[in-house]
Amino acid sequence: MAEVILHAEMAYIKYAKDRGVKTLVAWFRAELVSRDDATKERLGALSDSRLEEREHEHETEDLAQRWRAARLARSQVSSVA
Repeated sequence: MAEVILHAEMAYIKYAKDRGVKTLVAWFRAELVSRDDATKERLGALSDSRLEEREHEHETEDLAQRWRAARLARSQVSSVA
């Protein structure tokens, strides 16, 4: 289960409880760790305030959710193998 990243899961749990924008950005940043270098460089350069903006908030949440789902799916596949 190498793809289970403890700090990403903790950030997700905190976000799921309070649904706050600051915790959304923390979760997004934690999930970003599991992405490829190009994605890390491109999206890691975005400021927290940019990720918090209303027009980007849903995109930030959507990306974090998709990354988490993919990461967890990979961990389930590797634990079955």
